[in-house]
Amino acid sequence: EAWPVFERLFEENGLPDRFRSDNGSPFASAGVTGLTPLAVRFIKLGIALERIQPGKPQQNGRHERFHLTMLPMAKAPEADRAAQAKAFEAFRRSYNEERPHEALGMGTPAQHYRPSTRPMPKTTPEPDYPDEAAVRSVRQNGAVKWQGAEIYVSATLAGEPIAIEETENGEWAVRFYAHPLGFIDHKHMKMVRRSAAPIQALGAAANPL
Repeated sequence: EAWPVFERLFEENGLPDRFRSDNGSPFASAGVTGLTPLAVRFIKLGIALERIQPGKPQQNGRHERFHLTMLPMAKAPEADRAAQAKAFEAFRRSYNEERPHEALGMGTPAQHYRPSTRPMPKTTPEPDYPDEAAVRSVRQNGAVKWQGAEIYVSATLAGEPIAIEETENGEWAVRFYAHPLGFIDHKHMKMVRRSAAPIQALGAAANPL
């Protein structure tokens, strides 16, 4: 249900460079890749995934602060959905266009907003894997065939092409588009997940979401 909303937002505002979220649904899963159908869509559009560490909501502080601002309205819901929609629209207008924000020098978000320079593509781009990469299509059971063994990757990626590339230290890294999935543990012939890249400050790159 979340994708149609994001699709409309991306068509209207362009694509973010990265998307920061917690580790819950619909953004992340407990599987070895941590992917969900929504995350797969983001990756295919070239949106980098950032996941905060479990139990550290301060790593997404702006989002949490927004929740606190909206909480009083949510605690007193309207009588029906139409009235609630009007209340949300009034809050959105006040928050973005009227209410001064100390973090923005007492300006409003609307005054600082700039649309993304990355338009939503008409068709989903194909992955650009190098010639030396071993490309495998993920089977319906979520596995790929590798050196005579069946390696489980993710059922969420069924039908998708992944790349397996040898690193400088002799490991076999697995990725989907530009998103690293993990490494193949040859001793146990399974894919293992490594820790994600450190969280950046929100202002460190363009077009965050």
